[in-house]
Amino acid sequence: MPNFSRTDREDYFSLDKETQKLVNTLRQTETRIYFILLLGYFRSRPIVFSFTFADVEADYSYIKTKYFNDKNVDTEDLPPRTKTALIKKLLSYTGFSIYQSKLDNEPLLKRLNDVVKINLEPRYVFDECIAYFGQNRIALAGCTTLQDTISTVLSNERNRIETVLNDSLSSGTRATLLSLDLPTSHLTFGNFPSDDFMRSILSAINNMLLEILAASAYKEYRERERKQKEGIVKAQQKGLYHGRQPNLESHDRIASFTEAGFSINKTAEAVGVSRSTEIRVRKKLNNLS
Repeated sequence: MPNFSRTDREDYFSLDKETQKLVNTLRQTETRIYFILLLGYFRSRPIVFSFTFADVEADYSYIKTKYFNDKNVDTEDLPPRTKTALIKKLLSYTGFSIYQSKLDNEPLLKRLNDVVKINLEPRYVFDECIAYFGQNRIALAGCTTLQDTISTVLSNERNRIETVLNDSLSSGTRATLLSLDLPTSHLTFGNFPSDDFMRSILSAINNMLLEILAASAYKEYRERERKQKEGIVKAQQKGLYHGRQPNLESHDRIASFTEAGFSINKTAEAVGVSRSTEIRVRKKLNNLS
């Protein structure tokens, strides 16, 4: 779970008018608080966290004080069904989707398999993995999934290199490389630790490193995002930036499908836009009418 400072809370748990309007559609105060918590954590890192109010007591108290005047709220854990509904609302609002192994694993592995041929450094592969999730608007998978994916890719590439070297080098040359006692030599030609104790230690270390790398990568991402926003404001003041222009052709097609009685999902699929874009355009059309 993220560990927010006071400044972090003011940043990540801030609500603009549109977000406040969305929060107000929720009936119960406890569901509103939980949604704000979900959104704040997702802003810091696009991961859907699972938690109870007791797990995040400081953040819970901050939100209750700032937005609900310390109103007396039921602190019992929300039912799983309610949490699932709030997560779906979060993903719809942010335009992200949940990582689905059957759909996303193959293209992710394909990309990473190309990456490791350029650089076998785990941090480099990890950064490319994070970039894939961000570019495809997919919420980050859990640490175990990331670890397994990266480990599989690195292991496959090392096996490929080992096969190439075994086919190219004499047995004497391979023995010389191993005798140098270099970690890279043993990773390439030797065996990984086989006893359960060492495997559990390495697994714990890998999980910790992945958490650190993820936090670092998204801190850098947020800093770039902040600088980009500052640049946009300055450009707007000089009249040099007008924002992304709407795709009027897509809007016209959405209007046509809407008038024909197509559902939101069918319209988004037919036009080739996200569900959130379709909903936004549909709302504009309704306001005009």
